[in-house]
Amino acid sequence: VQLRTSADSSKVCILRSQRCRNSINSIVVGIMSEESSVSASVRRRIKKPDEEQSPQKNPSASDSAKPCEQPLQHNKPASENEVVTWFPRHNGKSWISYKVEVDALWVAMVVAGFVTRFWRLDFPSHVVFDEVHFGKFASYYLNGQFFFDVHPPLGKLLFALIGYLCGYDGSFLFPNIGVDFPPNVPYVMMRALSALAGSLLIPCVYQIMIEMGFSSRVALLAGIFTILDNSLVIQSRVIMLDSCVIFLTYLSILCYLKFYHCRNKAFSETWHKWLILTGVALGCLLGIKYTGLFGLAFIGILTLCDLWQLMGDIELALVDLSLHILLRGIYLLGIPVLFNISLFYIHLLLLTQSGPGDAFVSKAFRSSLQSTHTPHPQIETLPNSTLLRYGTHLTLRSVDLACWLHSHPHLYPLKYPDGRGSSYQQQVTCYEFKDSNNVWAVRRPGDHWQRHITYQEQRHHRTGPRGVQ
Repeated sequence: VQLRTSADSSKVCILRSQRCRNSINSIVVGIMSEESSVSASVRRRIKKPDEEQSPQKNPSASDSAKPCEQPLQHNKPASENEVVTWFPRHNGKSWISYKVEVDALWVAMVVAGFVTRFWRLDFPSHVVFDEVHFGKFASYYLNGQFFFDVHPPLGKLLFALIGYLCGYDGSFLFPNIGVDFPPNVPYVMMRALSALAGSLLIPCVYQIMIEMGFSSRVALLAGIFTILDNSLVIQSRVIMLDSCVIFLTYLSILCYLKFYHCRNKAFSETWHKWLILTGVALGCLLGIKYTGLFGLAFIGILTLCDLWQLMGDIELALVDLSLHILLRGIYLLGIPVLFNISLFYIHLLLLTQSGPGDAFVSKAFRSSLQSTHTPHPQIETLPNSTLLRYGTHLTLRSVDLACWLHSHPHLYPLKYPDGRGSSYQQQVTCYEFKDSNNVWAVRRPGDHWQRHITYQEQRHHRTGPRGVQ
């Protein structure tokens, strides 16, 4: 920067200094004029290198000047034409500013997904296909009735949560396919969970194609195929788990691809973030259906391949390699396991009443449920009854027919004369005469069978000679 004074005489000094770590050449600082009067106008301009002349260096001025010193002193009065700025503009970057890039194709995929999945979601207004099961399970949660299902509880808990937030009391048990929904059942909002998962699947597929290195045109084509897939549209419009399973499978793959692209920035904040999100997505996937194990196996194979490449890196320290293995194990296995244990804890915490699932659990578990008629698992005795212990031998006689339960080594025929098939196993029949093959033994499961001929005959306390002997 050059400060030009009167045209007759002026002196210029150039101060060279280093700024930051780069060697930046000359910072030109003006020197006070020796003339008696200063020109009324001060003009600043940046000289081009070819226009600059090599001025003489003033040692006294360079020793006293500083690199960040301003040419004008604030304690001097400003000239008439000089503009004074009381509130100078700050050109630095604000700490709350973010750079946002919007992909128009991605936004178009989102809009198309929501339109195709949520349009006329209230149709049909009756129970469809497997809504008869998952809607019923949501009602059981709201009623607190214990039930048994082969799938993990996350998806059914989400359906029940939506019903609870909408004021549903669980009175409708989705009895049969085709039954109309009562007005108090928020079936549209419950279907909205599947519709939301189906809508988010489309931009997820688009982003996966981008992360795998395909062009935006190829990713757009994949998104269009997903939008127009009729089976995905139908699964996204009913109270079922399949739409959520498909979405979480693709979401876990997308998160792992994001993590894989951060491999050059190991242990950074972004690296940890995407690895944790991958574990959370896998945990949610396993919490809805056990078919999510295939997604976990796929991510596991990718992780093993990644670790194999790290093992071949001779520049990687053993401590860093061990940390890679440990963190992947914690995030990709520990998070899903702990998450599913928490889900089953919530599942059992909500189901405290006796319900249709009592037959699938032990008598000790049934006795812990409320409103159940199962007594506490203790030795149960009836009046005038005889306690049977392991090793007791007895005979069983029919109440209506004068015959005993009989077994002998003969097998049922493979086929009867009329062509009917048979079990081809040991015959167990009703025999009218007393025989050693009428004797049955009470034994502990797994004990070796020993046949005893002698037995003690006992009469039943109520039916007499026609009862159990």
